[in-house]
Amino acid sequence: MLDFSSIWVELTPRCNQRCVYCYNAWRGEPEAAVGELTADQVCTLIDKVRTDAKLSVVTLSGGEPFLRPDILNIIDRVNARGLSVSIISNGSLVSEEMARGLTTRDIHYVQVTLAGPDAGTHDAHCGSGSFEGTTRAARRLTDAGVDVGGSFLCTSRSFDRTGATLERMRTVGIRHHYAFNRINPSGHAAERVADLMPTRSQVLVALGQAEAFAVAHDTELHCTMPIPHCMVDEAQFPHISFGQCSAGSGSAEYAIDARGNLKLCPLQQHPIGSLWKHSFADLVKDEAVSRFRQGVPEFCRECPHAEGCLGGCGAAAEWAFGSASEVDPFLAQHVMADFPDRAGLKDEAKKG
Repeated sequence: MLDFSSIWVELTPRCNQRCVYCYNAWRGEPEAAVGELTADQVCTLIDKVRTDAKLSVVTLSGGEPFLRPDILNIIDRVNARGLSVSIISNGSLVSEEMARGLTTRDIHYVQVTLAGPDAGTHDAHCGSGSFEGTTRAARRLTDAGVDVGGSFLCTSRSFDRTGATLERMRTVGIRHHYAFNRINPSGHAAERVADLMPTRSQVLVALGQAEAFAVAHDTELHCTMPIPHCMVDEAQFPHISFGQCSAGSGSAEYAIDARGNLKLCPLQQHPIGSLWKHSFADLVKDEAVSRFRQGVPEFCRECPHAEGCLGGCGAAAEWAFGSASEVDPFLAQHVMADFPDRAGLKDEAKKG
Protein backbone atom coordinates (compact mmCIF):
# COMPACT_ATOMS: atom_id res chain seq x y z
CA MET A 1 0.00 0.00 0.00
CA LEU A 2 1.44 3.37 -1.06
CA ASP A 3 1.75 6.01 1.65
CA PHE A 4 0.05 8.98 -0.06
CA SER A 5 -2.36 10.66 2.34
CA SER A 6 -4.15 13.06 -0.01
CA ILE A 7 -5.31 13.47 -3.59
CA TRP A 8 -6.44 16.60 -5.46
CA VAL A 9 -9.56 16.39 -7.66
CA GLU A 10 -10.49 19.07 -10.20
CA LEU A 11 -14.28 18.86 -10.19
CA THR A 12 -14.93 21.23 -13.08
CA PRO A 13 -13.20 23.47 -15.62
CA ARG A 14 -15.91 26.10 -15.08
CA CYS A 15 -15.19 29.22 -13.07
CA ASN A 16 -17.09 32.43 -12.40
CA GLN A 17 -13.84 34.43 -12.18
CA ARG A 18 -11.03 35.11 -14.64
CA CYS A 19 -8.07 35.61 -12.35
CA VAL A 20 -4.95 36.89 -14.08
CA TYR A 21 -2.81 34.44 -12.06
CA CYS A 22 -4.86 31.31 -12.93
CA TYR A 23 -2.64 28.25 -13.26
CA ASN A 24 -5.09 25.86 -14.93
CA ALA A 25 -3.73 24.21 -18.05
CA TRP A 26 -7.14 24.16 -19.75
CA ARG A 27 -8.01 27.83 -19.15
CA GLY A 28 -7.96 28.63 -22.88
CA GLU A 29 -9.93 25.58 -23.98
CA PRO A 30 -13.71 25.51 -24.46
CA GLU A 31 -15.23 24.15 -21.25
CA ALA A 32 -17.35 21.66 -23.20
CA ALA A 33 -14.18 20.22 -24.75
CA VAL A 34 -12.51 19.77 -21.36
CA GLY A 35 -15.45 17.88 -19.90
CA GLU A 36 -16.49 17.39 -16.30
CA LEU A 37 -16.46 14.31 -14.12
CA THR A 38 -19.81 13.13 -12.79
CA ALA A 39 -20.20 12.41 -9.07
CA ASP A 40 -20.09 8.67 -9.85
CA GLN A 41 -16.89 9.11 -11.85
CA VAL A 42 -15.26 11.15 -9.08
CA CYS A 43 -15.99 8.38 -6.59
CA THR A 44 -14.83 5.67 -8.97
CA LEU A 45 -11.48 7.38 -9.45
CA ILE A 46 -11.05 8.04 -5.74
CA ASP A 47 -11.75 4.35 -5.10
CA LYS A 48 -9.10 3.42 -7.67
CA VAL A 49 -6.57 5.53 -5.80
CA ARG A 50 -7.68 4.06 -2.45
CA THR A 51 -6.96 0.58 -3.78
CA ASP A 52 -3.27 1.51 -3.87
CA ALA A 53 -2.84 4.37 -1.36
CA LYS A 54 -3.65 5.18 2.28
CA LEU A 55 -5.74 8.27 1.61
CA SER A 56 -7.14 10.41 4.42
CA VAL A 57 -7.95 13.71 2.66
CA VAL A 58 -9.43 14.64 -0.71
CA THR A 59 -8.95 18.21 -1.93
CA LEU A 60 -11.75 19.45 -4.19
CA SER A 61 -10.90 22.23 -6.61
CA GLY A 62 -11.80 23.51 -10.05
CA GLY A 63 -12.31 25.86 -11.75
CA GLU A 64 -14.70 26.81 -9.01
CA PRO A 65 -15.97 23.71 -7.16
CA PHE A 66 -19.08 25.45 -5.78
CA LEU A 67 -20.37 25.75 -9.35
CA ARG A 68 -21.20 22.06 -8.99
CA PRO A 69 -24.83 21.81 -7.81
CA ASP A 70 -24.02 18.33 -6.49
CA ILE A 71 -20.99 19.33 -4.42
CA LEU A 72 -22.61 18.41 -1.10
CA ASN A 73 -23.52 15.01 -2.51
CA ILE A 74 -19.92 14.52 -3.62
CA ILE A 75 -18.65 15.53 -0.18
CA ASP A 76 -21.10 13.11 1.47
CA ARG A 77 -19.88 10.27 -0.70
CA VAL A 78 -16.24 11.09 -0.04
CA ASN A 79 -16.90 11.33 3.72
CA ALA A 80 -18.71 7.99 3.59
CA ARG A 81 -15.38 6.48 2.50
CA GLY A 82 -13.79 7.70 5.73
CA LEU A 83 -12.07 10.63 4.02
CA SER A 84 -11.99 14.28 5.07
CA VAL A 85 -12.44 17.01 2.45
CA SER A 86 -10.56 20.24 1.80
CA ILE A 87 -11.96 22.75 -0.68
CA ILE A 88 -10.09 25.32 -2.75
CA SER A 89 -12.50 28.08 -3.75
CA ASN A 90 -12.81 31.77 -4.51
CA GLY A 91 -15.76 31.63 -2.11
CA SER A 92 -18.07 33.94 -4.01
CA LEU A 93 -20.79 31.30 -4.42
CA VAL A 94 -20.93 30.25 -0.77
CA SER A 95 -24.39 31.12 0.53
CA GLU A 96 -25.40 31.07 4.20
CA GLU A 97 -27.26 27.84 3.48
CA MET A 98 -24.14 26.27 1.93
CA ALA A 99 -22.02 27.39 4.88
CA ARG A 100 -24.45 25.72 7.29
CA GLY A 101 -24.50 22.60 5.14
CA LEU A 102 -20.74 22.27 5.35
CA THR A 103 -20.83 22.30 9.15
CA THR A 104 -22.54 18.89 9.19
CA ARG A 105 -19.82 17.32 7.06
CA ASP A 106 -16.19 16.35 7.60
CA ILE A 107 -14.50 19.42 6.14
CA HIS A 108 -10.80 19.80 6.91
CA TYR A 109 -10.97 23.42 5.81
CA VAL A 110 -12.02 25.71 2.96
CA GLN A 111 -9.19 27.78 1.49
CA VAL A 112 -9.84 31.16 -0.08
CA THR A 113 -7.29 33.47 -1.70
CA LEU A 114 -6.80 37.19 -1.19
CA ALA A 115 -4.54 39.05 -3.60
CA GLY A 116 -4.82 42.26 -1.60
CA PRO A 117 -6.37 43.86 1.49
CA ASP A 118 -8.98 45.82 -0.42
CA ALA A 119 -11.17 45.69 -3.49
CA GLY A 120 -8.79 47.86 -5.52
CA THR A 121 -5.85 45.47 -5.24
CA HIS A 122 -7.72 42.17 -5.13
CA ASP A 123 -10.17 42.94 -7.94
CA ALA A 124 -7.32 44.03 -10.21
CA HIS A 125 -6.14 40.40 -10.01
CA CYS A 126 -9.47 38.57 -9.85
CA GLY A 127 -12.16 40.75 -11.42
CA SER A 128 -14.69 43.34 -10.32
CA GLY A 129 -16.66 42.38 -7.21
CA SER A 130 -14.45 39.42 -6.35
CA PHE A 131 -13.07 40.94 -3.14
CA GLU A 132 -16.55 41.37 -1.71
CA GLY A 133 -17.50 37.82 -2.69
CA THR A 134 -14.42 36.25 -1.12
CA THR A 135 -14.47 38.21 2.14
CA ARG A 136 -18.23 37.68 2.52
CA ALA A 137 -17.74 33.93 2.12
CA ALA A 138 -14.97 33.85 4.71
CA ARG A 139 -17.25 35.57 7.22
CA ARG A 140 -20.16 33.25 6.45
CA LEU A 141 -18.05 30.16 6.79
CA THR A 142 -16.28 31.18 9.98
CA ASP A 143 -19.55 32.40 11.53
CA ALA A 144 -21.07 28.99 10.77
CA GLY A 145 -18.11 27.22 12.37
CA VAL A 146 -16.32 26.00 9.23
CA ASP A 147 -12.53 26.14 9.40
CA VAL A 148 -11.24 28.60 6.79
CA GLY A 149 -7.71 29.00 5.49
CA GLY A 150 -6.37 32.13 3.84
CA SER A 151 -3.88 32.16 0.99
CA PHE A 152 -2.08 35.38 0.08
CA LEU A 153 -1.10 35.70 -3.59
CA CYS A 154 2.13 37.68 -3.93
CA THR A 155 2.70 39.47 -7.24
CA SER A 156 4.68 42.52 -8.33
CA ARG A 157 1.45 44.46 -7.79
CA SER A 158 0.71 43.22 -4.28
CA PHE A 159 4.01 42.32 -2.57
CA ASP A 160 4.12 45.45 -0.42
CA ARG A 161 0.61 44.83 0.89
CA THR A 162 1.31 41.41 2.35
CA GLY A 163 0.92 42.42 5.99
CA ALA A 164 -2.25 44.40 5.33
CA THR A 165 -3.75 41.46 3.42
CA LEU A 166 -3.03 39.01 6.22
CA GLU A 167 -4.58 41.44 8.71
CA ARG A 168 -7.67 41.62 6.49
CA MET A 169 -7.91 37.84 6.67
CA ARG A 170 -8.11 38.10 10.44
CA THR A 171 -10.90 40.67 10.28
CA VAL A 172 -13.05 38.21 8.32
CA GLY A 173 -12.46 35.40 10.81
CA ILE A 174 -9.46 33.51 9.44
CA ARG A 175 -7.22 32.48 12.33
CA HIS A 176 -4.93 29.77 10.96
CA HIS A 177 -4.03 27.83 7.80
CA TYR A 178 -2.28 30.96 6.52
CA ALA A 179 -0.47 30.38 3.23
CA PHE A 180 2.00 32.57 1.39
CA ASN A 181 2.04 31.98 -2.37
CA ARG A 182 4.24 33.94 -4.71
CA ILE A 183 2.70 33.79 -8.17
CA ASN A 184 3.64 30.72 -10.13
CA PRO A 185 3.74 31.44 -13.89
CA SER A 186 2.07 28.23 -15.06
CA GLY A 187 -1.07 27.77 -17.09
CA HIS A 188 -2.76 31.06 -17.94
CA ALA A 189 -0.33 32.93 -15.67
CA ALA A 190 2.58 31.94 -17.93
CA GLU A 191 1.35 34.70 -20.25
CA ARG A 192 1.56 37.31 -17.48
CA VAL A 193 5.20 37.08 -16.42
CA ALA A 194 6.01 40.64 -17.48
CA ASP A 195 3.46 42.38 -15.27
CA LEU A 196 2.97 39.93 -12.38
CA MET A 197 6.27 38.23 -11.51
CA PRO A 198 7.79 39.72 -8.35
CA THR A 199 11.55 40.08 -8.06
CA ARG A 200 13.59 38.50 -5.29
CA SER A 201 13.78 41.85 -3.50
CA GLN A 202 10.01 42.25 -3.64
CA VAL A 203 9.43 38.74 -2.27
CA LEU A 204 11.83 39.46 0.58
CA VAL A 205 9.79 42.56 1.44
CA ALA A 206 6.62 40.42 1.38
CA LEU A 207 8.16 37.70 3.54
CA GLY A 208 9.35 40.30 6.02
CA GLN A 209 5.78 41.57 6.41
CA ALA A 210 4.48 38.00 6.70
CA GLU A 211 7.01 37.23 9.42
CA ALA A 212 6.01 40.36 11.35
CA PHE A 213 2.35 39.34 11.10
CA ALA A 214 3.13 35.84 12.37
CA VAL A 215 5.07 37.22 15.34
CA ALA A 216 2.36 39.75 16.19
CA HIS A 217 -0.34 37.07 16.24
CA ASP A 218 1.70 34.13 17.55
CA THR A 219 1.01 32.01 14.50
CA GLU A 220 2.89 30.64 11.50
CA LEU A 221 2.54 30.71 7.77
CA HIS A 222 3.24 28.08 5.17
CA CYS A 223 5.05 29.08 2.01
CA THR A 224 3.36 26.58 -0.25
CA MET A 225 4.87 27.64 -3.58
CA PRO A 226 8.52 26.50 -3.70
CA ILE A 227 11.18 29.20 -3.50
CA PRO A 228 14.70 28.05 -4.43
CA HIS A 229 17.01 27.91 -1.41
CA CYS A 230 19.47 30.30 -3.04
CA MET A 231 16.83 33.03 -3.22
CA VAL A 232 15.89 33.24 0.46
CA ASP A 233 17.70 32.83 3.77
CA GLU A 234 14.96 30.86 5.49
CA ALA A 235 16.53 31.45 8.92
CA GLN A 236 15.44 35.09 8.69
CA PHE A 237 11.81 33.98 8.73
CA PRO A 238 11.46 31.46 11.58
CA HIS A 239 7.65 31.72 11.66
CA ILE A 240 7.31 30.76 8.00
CA SER A 241 7.47 27.13 6.95
CA PHE A 242 9.11 26.79 3.54
CA GLY A 243 8.21 23.83 1.38
CA GLN A 244 9.99 22.55 -1.70
CA CYS A 245 8.57 20.81 -4.76
CA SER A 246 7.12 17.48 -3.67
CA ALA A 247 5.87 16.40 -7.10
CA GLY A 248 6.85 12.81 -7.73
CA SER A 249 8.20 12.33 -4.20
CA GLY A 250 6.86 10.19 -1.38
CA SER A 251 4.98 13.18 0.05
CA ALA A 252 3.38 14.29 -3.22
CA GLU A 253 -0.24 15.29 -3.62
CA TYR A 254 -1.15 14.03 -7.07
CA ALA A 255 -3.99 15.68 -8.97
CA ILE A 256 -6.86 14.18 -10.96
CA ASP A 257 -7.92 16.56 -13.70
CA ALA A 258 -11.41 17.13 -15.10
CA ARG A 259 -10.88 14.36 -17.68
CA GLY A 260 -9.72 11.73 -15.19
CA ASN A 261 -6.01 12.03 -15.95
CA LEU A 262 -3.41 11.93 -13.19
CA LYS A 263 -0.91 14.79 -12.89
CA LEU A 264 2.16 15.16 -10.71
CA CYS A 265 0.51 18.25 -9.21
CA PRO A 266 -2.27 20.69 -10.19
CA LEU A 267 0.24 22.99 -11.94
CA GLN A 268 1.55 20.41 -14.40
CA GLN A 269 1.05 21.04 -18.10
CA HIS A 270 1.01 17.38 -19.10
CA PRO A 271 -0.63 14.46 -17.26
CA ILE A 272 1.22 11.25 -16.50
CA GLY A 273 -1.63 9.19 -17.91
CA SER A 274 -5.27 8.25 -17.62
CA LEU A 275 -6.64 6.80 -14.38
CA TRP A 276 -9.36 5.21 -16.48
CA LYS A 277 -6.74 3.11 -18.25
CA HIS A 278 -4.10 2.59 -15.59
CA SER A 279 -3.91 1.99 -11.86
CA PHE A 280 -2.69 4.69 -9.52
CA ALA A 281 0.21 2.46 -8.48
CA ASP A 282 1.36 2.02 -12.08
CA LEU A 283 1.09 5.74 -12.87
CA VAL A 284 3.17 6.87 -9.90
CA LYS A 285 5.88 4.43 -11.03
CA ASP A 286 5.83 5.82 -14.57
CA GLU A 287 9.11 6.91 -16.10
CA ALA A 288 7.77 10.48 -16.34
CA VAL A 289 7.74 10.70 -12.53
CA SER A 290 11.36 9.66 -12.04
CA ARG A 291 12.41 11.80 -15.02
CA PHE A 292 10.85 14.84 -13.35
CA ARG A 293 12.62 14.24 -10.03
CA GLN A 294 15.96 13.66 -11.76
CA GLY A 295 15.68 16.69 -14.03
CA VAL A 296 17.76 19.10 -11.94
CA PRO A 297 18.56 22.24 -13.96
CA GLU A 298 22.17 22.56 -15.11
CA PHE A 299 22.50 25.85 -13.22
CA CYS A 300 21.66 24.05 -9.95
CA ARG A 301 23.60 20.81 -10.25
CA GLU A 302 26.53 21.81 -8.03
CA CYS A 303 24.23 23.18 -5.31
CA PRO A 304 24.06 21.09 -2.10
CA HIS A 305 20.28 21.63 -2.05
CA ALA A 306 19.71 20.49 -5.65
CA GLU A 307 18.20 17.09 -4.90
CA GLY A 308 15.44 18.53 -2.72
CA CYS A 309 15.00 21.97 -4.26
CA LEU A 310 15.05 20.92 -7.96
CA GLY A 311 15.63 24.56 -8.90
CA GLY A 312 12.16 25.61 -7.76
CA CYS A 313 8.96 24.75 -9.60
CA GLY A 314 9.51 22.46 -12.57
CA ALA A 315 5.93 22.92 -13.75
CA ALA A 316 6.46 26.67 -14.11
CA ALA A 317 9.76 26.06 -15.89
CA GLU A 318 8.03 23.80 -18.39
CA TRP A 319 5.28 26.34 -19.03
CA ALA A 320 7.77 29.18 -19.47
CA PHE A 321 10.71 27.47 -21.17
CA GLY A 322 9.37 24.16 -22.50
CA SER A 323 11.19 21.87 -20.07
CA ALA A 324 10.81 20.98 -16.40
CA SER A 325 14.60 20.67 -16.17
CA GLU A 326 15.02 24.43 -16.61
CA VAL A 327 15.17 26.72 -13.59
CA ASP A 328 12.02 28.19 -12.11
CA PRO A 329 11.17 31.49 -13.87
CA PHE A 330 11.27 33.22 -10.48
CA LEU A 331 14.96 32.33 -10.23
CA ALA A 332 15.59 32.57 -13.97
CA GLN A 333 14.73 36.26 -14.13
CA HIS A 334 17.90 36.90 -12.08
CA VAL A 335 20.33 34.35 -13.54
CA MET A 336 19.26 33.65 -17.15
CA ALA A 337 21.01 36.05 -19.53
CA ASP A 338 18.38 35.72 -22.25
CA PHE A 339 15.42 35.57 -19.86
CA PRO A 340 13.37 38.30 -21.65
CA ASP A 341 13.59 36.40 -24.94
CA ARG A 342 13.06 32.95 -23.41
CA ALA A 343 10.06 34.08 -21.38
CA GLY A 344 8.55 36.01 -24.28
CA LEU A 345 8.71 39.34 -22.45
CA LYS A 346 9.73 41.30 -25.51
CA ASP A 347 6.74 39.96 -27.41
CA GLU A 348 4.50 40.88 -24.47
CA ALA A 349 5.90 44.40 -24.46
CA LYS A 350 5.14 44.75 -28.16
CA LYS A 351 1.54 43.60 -27.59
CA GLY A 352 1.12 46.11 -24.76
